[in-house]
Amino acid sequence: MTLRQLPLVAALTAVALFALKSVAIAVTGEPYGTAAGVLFYPGLLAAVVAAVAAGLALGAGRGLPARAGLVLGCLAVAAVAAAVGDVVGRAVVPSTSWVAGEVNLWVMGAVLVVLAAAASRRARGASVRAGTVSTSSTGGA
Repeated sequence: MTLRQLPLVAALTAVALFALKSVAIAVTGEPYGTAAGVLFYPGLLAAVVAAVAAGLALGAGRGLPARAGLVLGCLAVAAVAAAVGDVVGRAVVPSTSWVAGEVNLWVMGAVLVVLAAAASRRARGASVRAGTVSTSSTGGA
């Protein structure tokens, strides 16, 4: 897996795990149950990996300070998206519903997918400009 693919794969993995967590909560009715916890932590790890990989992909070909800044920026974007999702979830969804506590993960996941797709496109564009992308489907000549 390349740096171009990693952000999108990690973001989609986070979204899938957060969706499964929501299903587990809906089925069991326990927002803090074992099933929800087992799915939350790997989802959170995948979200962090997606944000870091997106920052690295966006910083491909740039100096270390720029790459570090982009990684921190992508992590900040994910955190702000989760905070905005939390505020929106609590304002829109009745507080008695477990959904209010999950909206932040859904919003963060959606933002990470968009960020990862943009990073993937940028990394692909950088490798095309550098002449490192193979046009063969087998990866060889």
